Amino acid sequence: MQIEQLIPWGEWETIIRLCYYKGKRGNKPYDPDTHQVKKGNTWHFGYKTHIGADKDSGLVYTLKVTFANVHDVSVVSELLTGSEESAYGDSGYLGAKKRGDAVVYNDQGKKIKYRINRRPSQLRKLSPSKQYTARKAEHWKLSVRAKVEHVFGVVKKLL
Repeated sequence: MQIEQLIPWGEWETIIRLCYYKGKRGNKPYDPDTHQVKKGNTWHFGYKTHIGADKDSGLVYTLKVTFANVHDVSVVSELLTGSEESAYGDSGYLGAKKRGDAVVYNDQGKKIKYRINRRPSQLRKLSPSKQYTARKAEHWKLSVRAKVEHVFGVVKKLL
């Protein structure tokens, strides 16, 4: 069912625009159901969106919204449909294939290849020659993930 059938976009935008933070003085809107998390030295408050998307077309096939304090790796099994041959993710998804609820084999019985980016600190520990090879591999993974990141850019422009 399309969202336009449930509520037309113009009405939806009118409803949420009243609550949208305009960057002026005062507190940001507060939702008592949300949580906060610290990433680096920055506090983030609210929700996170996780998506499963086709690596070739960028078409989103699963969506999961969680509180900000829910770790990325805990939702991987809910994002995969079972038909994937490989799964890509940023370093927040490290260890996804080792979890108890991990989807290891797809519907055809083939093992799913988890292609998760390393943390930058892991690359610095390598010798210079291995760093070069590892950075090329990371760049290749990032080029595939870039298609999925476009989805988030589109969503942010809508709001």
